Amino acid sequence: MKQMIFSIVVFSAGIGLAGAANAQNWERVTSRDAFVAMLKGKTLVWGGNSARINADGSTTGKLEKGGRYQGNWVWDKGRYCRNLVFGKEPTGTFCAEVDAAGNQMRMRNQTQRANVTVMTIR
Repeated sequence: MKQMIFSIVVFSAGIGLAGAANAQNWERVTSRDAFVAMLKGKTLVWGGNSARINADGSTTGKLEKGGRYQGNWVWDKGRYCRNLVFGKEPTGTFCAEVDAAGNQMRMRNQTQRANVTVMTIR
């Protein structure tokens, strides 16, 4: 019985440690200044996609499925909002809440809360 209890405790502790190692301590990015400081001179990478978000309000990027884009962004009501153009086609406005943890950033779509993109800051 003591062996079984010891095994359960060790197993439970192992699960707890594995979860802690994988857990992200996400913090909301609440200001334009903090957002710009986090990304200054950096590239965002997710999958085969990449983006640069510049302090002057411009953004450029490349998508895995082909194609480059350019656009503009603003910080509005605590969210990153951007308008992109692919070729000559505008995409419309997209706004997202931004969270950061270490070299990771995630954007959560304002209208589809389950739509989350996690990116690496390089």
